[in-house]
Formats: sequence, structure tokens, C-alpha cells
Amino acid sequence: MKYKFKGYHWVTQQGCLVFSEPKRISVYTQDSFDSLEEAKAEWIKDPWIEDGDICILATEITKGDWDR
Repeated sequence: MKYKFKGYHWVTQQGCLVFSEPKRISVYTQDSFDSLEEAKAEWIKDPWIEDGDICILATEITKGDWDR
């Protein structure tokens, strides 16, 4: 199991679909870390997730099987 950063941003449309209420979208880092301590140390250095042309503050460190 590895760790990744997770953050959220709000969208009002996805493709051609326009939402009447904004939706919260989860965003994960591309990088994964072998230990929680390693993930915490990296988060302290740089807590931002780049998603296209926006930057999102990572608010969680999640554990999962990311190699699938």
C-alpha cells in the first residue's frame, strides 16, 4: 500500500454538461510514497497538487493500492 495526496476543487461544468449546483471533485497526486512519514515530509515541502492550469491544496494523505 502506498500514500498519495488528495485535494478538492469545485466545478460547475464537465465537458458539455453544466451543473445547477457546483460539484466537488477529488484530485490526487501523480506521485506515491512508500510510507506515511515520507508523504508527510513531502507535504510539508510542497502541499500543492497541479491539475492542468490550477493548483489545489492537498488536504489529505490517503492510503491505497495505487499500482493497479
